[in-house]
Amino acid sequence: MPIATDILNAKILVVDDSHANLRLLENMLEMAGYRSITTVADGREVAGLYLKHRFDVILLDLRMPHMDGFQVMAALKDAAAEDFLPVLVLTAEPSYKIRALQAGARDFVSKPIDQTEVLTRIRNLLEIRLLQKGLRQYNEKLEELVREQVAQLRRSEEKLGYLSNFDVQTGLPNRILLRDRVKFAQAKALSASGVMGLLAIEMSGLPLIRTSLGIQAAHDLVAEAVRRLKDMTSADDTLARIGDGSLCIAANRLAPRDIVSVAAQVVDALERPFSCGGQELHVDPYIGMAVFPDNGEDFDFLLQAAETALRAAVAGRAERYRFYSPEFNRTANERLRLEGALRRAMEREELVLHYQPQLDLQKGQIIGLEVLIRWQHPELGLTPPGRFIGLAEETGLILPIGEWVLRHACAQNMAWQRAGLPKLPVAVNLSAKQFTHDIVRTVQAALADTGLDAKYLELELTESLSMEDPENTIGVLRDLRTMGVRLSIDDFGTGYSNLNYLKRFPVDKLKLDQSFVRELISDPDDLSIARAVIAMAHSLRLRVIAEGVETEGQLALLAQHGCDEMQGFLFSKAVDAKDCTRLLEERRALSLACLARPPAQRTVLFIDDEEAMGAAIRRVARRHGFAIRTTTKVAEAFEILATTDVSVILCDQRMSGMSGTEFLYRVKQMYPSVVRLVLSGYTDLQSVTDAVNHGAIFKFLTKPWEEEHLIAALNEAFREFDAKTGPPPGFAI
Repeated sequence: MPIATDILNAKILVVDDSHANLRLLENMLEMAGYRSITTVADGREVAGLYLKHRFDVILLDLRMPHMDGFQVMAALKDAAAEDFLPVLVLTAEPSYKIRALQAGARDFVSKPIDQTEVLTRIRNLLEIRLLQKGLRQYNEKLEELVREQVAQLRRSEEKLGYLSNFDVQTGLPNRILLRDRVKFAQAKALSASGVMGLLAIEMSGLPLIRTSLGIQAAHDLVAEAVRRLKDMTSADDTLARIGDGSLCIAANRLAPRDIVSVAAQVVDALERPFSCGGQELHVDPYIGMAVFPDNGEDFDFLLQAAETALRAAVAGRAERYRFYSPEFNRTANERLRLEGALRRAMEREELVLHYQPQLDLQKGQIIGLEVLIRWQHPELGLTPPGRFIGLAEETGLILPIGEWVLRHACAQNMAWQRAGLPKLPVAVNLSAKQFTHDIVRTVQAALADTGLDAKYLELELTESLSMEDPENTIGVLRDLRTMGVRLSIDDFGTGYSNLNYLKRFPVDKLKLDQSFVRELISDPDDLSIARAVIAMAHSLRLRVIAEGVETEGQLALLAQHGCDEMQGFLFSKAVDAKDCTRLLEERRALSLACLARPPAQRTVLFIDDEEAMGAAIRRVARRHGFAIRTTTKVAEAFEILATTDVSVILCDQRMSGMSGTEFLYRVKQMYPSVVRLVLSGYTDLQSVTDAVNHGAIFKFLTKPWEEEHLIAALNEAFREFDAKTGPPPGFAI
């Protein structure tokens, strides 16, 4: 568009309090050909109009009421911000001209105005304005062009960076990026006192596939191999491609033996058949392993060591994976031998089942049996599942072993029922692989082949397993429940529960993990967790069974808080079928005597690791007629609290294993109504004072005590207990 046309289309604002001047200027501008003219008589409206229309020039009178021209320019500066302020002032005061330019005006015209001068100055101002606009637009286009070029350069750099660090075919890190990832893995291994294993992997047979079936078939096989390895590696592991048919894994683990587990998983993943173009293909994976920091720190050396071990494995053919270090090879070889022995264990009938009774806490009767597998190893003897179940999971042997356990447990249960023994459910643990491997069909076959009614089979699945794919889990559990099988969640509280899914699971029971039962009587947090699990389960109409119950104190607290069932050494360890038969024949039951509380009485629990102190306090108790329980061990004190109604605790401050104040802090959380006194013969009063201030201690006494002061303190403590709970009938002090 020609500049003359742009000038005549410019937006002009005329500001003057004289309506005659406004008409004069408006007519003059229209006669000159200007098409967009706005007039206003009040300076207060100017800033708002400018923000709305962004005028190209403003003719501004300086002498106006309400808001003079200088004030208008000040307001325009705020409104225009960084914009060009296109003001041409009209003034009859010569002294105002310099001041107007200082205030931001671009030019001025003296009154009375000369039409030619006004139009000339307006045109000059508009030409500057249009040139400035054009320059700004040019700069904006130039900046946009620069931004686009910078973005293109960055994209090119990113692509170059990707190509420099990643394998194009698989998208895996290449050798360059692997070097950096290994540095991070080494730092993590040092901070965690663990190891970093570097596993060099070769798929023997890949060159033959490339030659016979073509490059694409080889590419497809590598892609499937990568997918399998991604599925089995953790998020912290690095899977990289370091050669045409070579992969590498950098994995942080606790010890070299755990690196062996990674290698075994790799072999298991890559030994399975591949399907390419409708053909079933096989490769033989071999692995060489180097370990940081044992084998060195330098990346190049570690990778060279792993590749050296790989070449030894390929050359030997007898072992699928080898360590660079001979001592680690011995460990790996032992694992290989254990795996081979486990594969033959079922054939040689070396696997045996043991049974641990599950008992009802209302009647003490056996109401079920958990099935636990053992391996009667010819050299190692009776081997617990912790030694071989993990290996069975890694190698896939868990599937035939799990099915064997299920069938033999059902068959043994039927044998007991035919012998006239009580009809009880047997609980069988399910592994993750079993659950995802057509478990419904496996259970149906086991029940059909043995003749066991489904209601006498209970399946336990771990909390974490049940949450891996909740929707699928719900479907499988419903199918099992429809068959009549009982269901329970094992190790509850140790996984990652989603309560929204848990409420939808058609299960009958939650098992409180033994990690919460072990310190139940002495750890307030474990007690709180147990209470919460029991309360939540009951609100969902589920029963709760606690495992690992070993003491009467644990039993008493669990029963007190509503736990329904228990299993553990307090009643029986897991026993073989013969001994379990004897238990069932004898109708053996759990003694619930510890659950029966004696009649209410004022009882003091005294804890001091000096026997003489306990004897002295017992003599005082006899003279003053209150019940006393004494012990020299904190662990025994917690047992007493769990099984006895105690009113007052008198505890020495200096005890082995746990200070008196720490003991009483725990008691405060677990038994808040019990009144707590500490007895101290030392000068460590700060910790005692802190405990008093935090409410853990009612008061403290010093050694050696005076009997009169001791009895007065105990009487005051009993009164405090009565204030909290009310006095027992017939007692008054």
